[in-house]
Order: sequence, then structure tokens, then C-alpha cells
Amino acid sequence: MYVKVLSLLMILNIPKATVCQNLTDYKKLHNDLFKDYNPYITPFDTENGNSNEKWIKFWFFNLGINHYDEVDGILSLTAMTILTWLDSSLRWKPSDYNNITQITVSTGTVWFPPIILLSDANKLEPFGSTSPSKVSVSYNGNIEWSHAHVINSKCPANMRKFPFDEQKCSLTFFVWEPSKQLCLEPVSMPYSDLFETKNPGWMVQSWEVKPDKQGNISLAVILNIKREPLYYNILVFTPIAVLALLNPLVFLLPQNSGERISYGMTILLSFVVFLTLASDKIPATSNPNIISDCLHCLSVYCKCCHTVV
Repeated sequence: MYVKVLSLLMILNIPKATVCQNLTDYKKLHNDLFKDYNPYITPFDTENGNSNEKWIKFWFFNLGINHYDEVDGILSLTAMTILTWLDSSLRWKPSDYNNITQITVSTGTVWFPPIILLSDANKLEPFGSTSPSKVSVSYNGNIEWSHAHVINSKCPANMRKFPFDEQKCSLTFFVWEPSKQLCLEPVSMPYSDLFETKNPGWMVQSWEVKPDKQGNISLAVILNIKREPLYYNILVFTPIAVLALLNPLVFLLPQNSGERISYGMTILLSFVVFLTLASDKIPATSNPNIISDCLHCLSVYCKCCHTVV
């Protein structure tokens, strides 16, 4: 009985014949696919009757906010963009090439959609023009391209509620094609922050991905970012609260004593020193909202000082 069980285990552990794909199979597949292929011709899907439009699916992965410059209005974040489209001329039968179902080629080998970030603050150039990333081609003609990069997008600041402000930043992706036959289509879940590295100063409160004003040829990734106010609460509001509590204590001092004037001048100098230190931490922006609020605060402060003196 023991011998039979041992024999059965040996039979089950006999290695099965496996199909090994070698370099020759990949070379043959590559030569057959791109023999008469022209990467400068847009591969419209004529089989399904969509010869007038070419749809490109879009994913956006937020990897983390790097910095937000309120003065220049520039949002810097690290992101990964994934594009997929169908190229019916790049199809093959896996059985003819030793069951190869996928190959990887450079972006210049296949047709690549000319997509740019319209809100880019540095340079307008198509995705993939200088990217070393490659594309993955499946046997059914599906092509996928993914690329991680640092995005510097224009985002005007609204500092009216500083430091409890929320900024609305729109990253507009645009298809730079004269024929306007290429369309961007967001997938069911076009945004993900699964691999996001949290920024200590800002957090993404909400997001939205929708077509922009130009229609289907543009797609806007709208991020509502909120400032983390803990730093400013400790630096700004806590000293103001302490000075505000100390300021009315001047009325407890005798009216004829000289300490009353010296105490009021000490509080006034404390305010001046504090404002000098805190001014370096406040964004130096020319937003009219923040200017009006600051002028209002200064007028109230001057009235309070006049009353104390």
C-alpha cells in the first residue's frame, strides 16, 4: 500500500511539457506586425463602424502633492497617467507565435496619441515625446501606455479664507489634433490616490474628472485641495489669543500709576514684534481678497490700540 501511494505521488510530480517562448519567436512576431505598419497614420477602428472617431481611455493616479505656490499659482504634484486605445492593425493569433499574447515596444514604434497638459506651467509638449516609457501591445490590438511624471500646473490662488482656504485646481488634458477626431474617455474610476504620499501642508479633499469646455477632445482633472491649518494655528492664532487676553488687563491697573502706560506700550510692542515674525509666513500674494481682509484687520487693530492708549 505504501509503495502504491509513493508511486502515485511520483506520477503527479512528473513535470509537464511546457512551452518556452524564446527570442526568435518575439523577433518573428515583431517583424510580421511592423512590416507594413505606419506609426504616422491614425488607426481608426473601421471594423466597428467608428471610422470618424478614435476613443482613448484615460486613468489618473495621484502619487502626492509636492508643493503649492500661492504667489505664482502653481501646483506641483507627482502623478501617473495611463492611456489605452485600440489598434486593429496590430493583431495576431497567439497560436502562430508560440502562445505569445503580449509584447513591449517603444513609443515611436506605434501610433501615439498627441496629448498635452494644457494647464502646464513649464512647457507645452505632447506626452511621450521625451518619455523613455514603452507601450504594451496585446494580441487583440489593445495598447496601454503608463508614465509617471512631475506635473506643474497653473492653479490661481484664492486666499480670502487663509489659512483655512481651499483651492480648486484644474488639470486640463487636451488632444492636439487638427482633425478633432480623437476623443478622451475617462474610465469608470478615472482617479486613484492608492499610492499617494500625503503632503504635510495640503490634502486632496475631493476630485472630479469630466470633459472640459472643448468637449470630448479635452479632459479636466479637478482637484479641490485644502490647507492643513495646524501650523498657522500654533504660529499665528495662539499668540494673538494670548495677547488679546493680556490686553484688557490694562484696566485693572490704577489709573494714576505709570505702569498702566508702560504695560500698554509693552503689549503694543509685542504685537509689532509678532507681526514682523508672522509676516514672513503669510503668502505675499496680490489677491485683492486677502488685501481687503488685511486692511480690515489692521483698521480694527489700530482702533483697539487707540482705545488702550
